[in-house]
Amino acid sequence: MKKNSSKIFRWILAISIILGTLFVVGIWIVESTKDDLDKQNEQFLNEIAVLNANALDKMVKQELDKLESISNIAGHIEEFSIENVLEILSMEDDRTSFKRLAFISLDGIASTTDNMTFTSKDRQYFKIALEGKSNVSDQLIDRVDGLPINVYATPYYWQGELKGVIFATNSPDIFSDLISTSTFGDYGYSYIIDDAGTIITHSKLNEESTAGLNLYTLLKEEGNNAEIIDKYKEDIKKHEQNVIEYEHNGQKLLATFAASKINNWSVVTAVPKSVVMDYTNRLVIRNIISVTVSILLFSCLLIAIVFMEYRNKKKLENLAYTDPLLHCNNLNKFKLLVEDKLKNYKSGLYMVRVDVDNFKMINDMYGYTEGDFILFKMEKLISKILTKEDLYCHESGDNFMCLLMCNSDEEVLKMGVEFRARLREELIQADKQYKVNVTTGIYKVPANEKDIGLIMDRATMAHQDAKAMESERKFCFYTETMRENAINEKEIENVMYEALNSGQFKAYLQSKVDINTGKMVGAEALVRWIKDGKIIPPNEFLPLFEKNGFIVNIDLFVLEEVCKMQREWISMGLTPLPISVNQSKALVYSEGYVERLESIINKYDLPPHLVELELLETIIHEDIENFSKICKELRLKGFLICIDDFGSGYSSFNLLKDIEADVLKVDRGFLTDAEDSKRVEFVLSNIISLAKGLDMSVVVEGVETIEQVNLLKELSCYVAQGFYYAKPMPKEKYEEQLKNN
Repeated sequence: MKKNSSKIFRWILAISIILGTLFVVGIWIVESTKDDLDKQNEQFLNEIAVLNANALDKMVKQELDKLESISNIAGHIEEFSIENVLEILSMEDDRTSFKRLAFISLDGIASTTDNMTFTSKDRQYFKIALEGKSNVSDQLIDRVDGLPINVYATPYYWQGELKGVIFATNSPDIFSDLISTSTFGDYGYSYIIDDAGTIITHSKLNEESTAGLNLYTLLKEEGNNAEIIDKYKEDIKKHEQNVIEYEHNGQKLLATFAASKINNWSVVTAVPKSVVMDYTNRLVIRNIISVTVSILLFSCLLIAIVFMEYRNKKKLENLAYTDPLLHCNNLNKFKLLVEDKLKNYKSGLYMVRVDVDNFKMINDMYGYTEGDFILFKMEKLISKILTKEDLYCHESGDNFMCLLMCNSDEEVLKMGVEFRARLREELIQADKQYKVNVTTGIYKVPANEKDIGLIMDRATMAHQDAKAMESERKFCFYTETMRENAINEKEIENVMYEALNSGQFKAYLQSKVDINTGKMVGAEALVRWIKDGKIIPPNEFLPLFEKNGFIVNIDLFVLEEVCKMQREWISMGLTPLPISVNQSKALVYSEGYVERLESIINKYDLPPHLVELELLETIIHEDIENFSKICKELRLKGFLICIDDFGSGYSSFNLLKDIEADVLKVDRGFLTDAEDSKRVEFVLSNIISLAKGLDMSVVVEGVETIEQVNLLKELSCYVAQGFYYAKPMPKEKYEEQLKNN
């Protein structure tokens, strides 16, 4: 009896110890799990707020960029007037999502595209824009319809002079759409508030309308502790991100915020505490039941919890580190992996940036679905071609970044060529009607280089240089010259407008000569930049102007200078000769090109045949059909058309059947090669004969020696241009030659 009692006691004691241990372990596990989930939910809530704030900043920047582009377009009108500016704004109004566009003169009077006039002199956005800063206002009331709006404002310059402010309005509802991201099963919602706590807008998931109310006042009216409200204010003021708990409409909420770069705005993200706790409590109850059933089940549930934590972590990592379209690494993840790779490598690393040429055009012509198809093919091919040691990511748009481990430059190039060929092959197999080309910039990472930003920037510099290549094989390695060029280009861009306005650019003239008589038959106008008494070589600034679009300003300047000269010589009683002016691709294919040229000619009452338009063969190849229409229109207006650098392309002869031109200027390379090659001389001879048969004049440029002159005479080409006859000269010297011609 005593033995049984003793045995029972031992069992009870053992069971009690086990149950007690299980209870303590269970409580500890439950509490630690609860804490982990709370932290995880807080982290998720913080990240949602940050993502919304970043999206807000990006949207506002895009809207301001759009407005600055409109201001830039309006800044190129020939004559400044409010009516002319409003005319441009009215056209842009139809192409944008803005509610309204308007121009504010320096005296603060605003004129809108819908014929409203009012004063904005005291508005803060107007004052900030006058200081040269684009900005967006806090919430205002539309003076037209009384609805809430935000005003986007940017300074307006005409010919470098501040003439006023261009502004656009939009409803705060666009922000509401932006922050209406589904979180916590659509129970989470967000506000945008200003630094005073006023609610600018809220997400559509928030059922009550609180826009215009003060968040702090609402919390106070709900009876929340003043210390909580004050701490919330202080956290927002100091940009210290914390999760707080407060009560609203009888419901306890968890909330956090993220600071925006816009006007001291903040994005507040809130979720009912019960929603968060429901999930947590289900796990807690499940764990308690498991502990009471058995240690095995308890262990299994521990594994389940660990797995669920891992899954949740993976979900968060997926949001932060995975590209939403292609499901590969995004730029954030790529940087982390590259940082880890750089810790241990010694040599043989290459950072590569690759994209598709004219990707935007493909999207525009065939739709975004087709663009996405190309991106999927690119990602799939990159993943196949790269080794396990290599890294890659989808950076943005059609841009991919890769970190390759290769033994030589040739190996990198081989991979690039393979990628280009296989991508084309994939598209052919898919029966695509277009052909794609890729551009690749490569930076060989030196030993001990750890700065990821610098590494990527230099790959980008190489990529930009590759973009400028005319070849189909657009591969370019980074060199220190690129960095120096980038610095030089920035310095040039900082002064180019001032240089044009201050008369530093000059139109020089190089004679075209009849080689039989030695008399001038025309000239070519060439731009020269004279700074501090020194001539800056054209190759140091013209390629940059081609890239940044300033070449349009230069082309129009040279044209107008030539027209001024011709008009002056006519007034002096001289007989002017046709002068050719170079026309860039950006100008030729710009809207209203023919009308702009005609307007300048008419301004000086000049016969159009005194102006010869030189167009590079490569420009024509861009869009032969469109160019043919432009060419016919120009010739109908009386302009002379010259095809420049003929023979520099691979399809030169095809141009002659498609394009009607007056003058054929043969590429200087033909003349140089013809001196040493009978084959080239034969081709040159036939080009001259063919042009004459098409009733075109022929000019050969780059003539530098008497031997070249004699060769041209043998080939029956009698108009030459080059240093043998004259170097480019200022107007005054050319004028003397014109008088003696």
